[in-house]
Amino acid sequence: MGLGPESGTSWLGYDAAGPASVPTGGAALATGYCVKCKASREIKDPQPVTMKNGRPATQGICPVCGTKIFKIGASS
Repeated sequence: MGLGPESGTSWLGYDAAGPASVPTGGAALATGYCVKCKASREIKDPQPVTMKNGRPATQGICPVCGTKIFKIGASS
């Protein structure tokens, strides 16, 4: 059928070595959910903040609509 070890392609569509392009480095972009756009967006001007309870978060602006985006958790 053309799938399997003899063809060099697995049933997932990858070759025997795995996915063709896997990002290995570079700057990690902060993303968050914009409530106004109802979509996951890259955070413009991300700033690490600490909430009242001491937990880390990231705050920034949606590049599409300008609404504030707030993501709870340490920025990586």
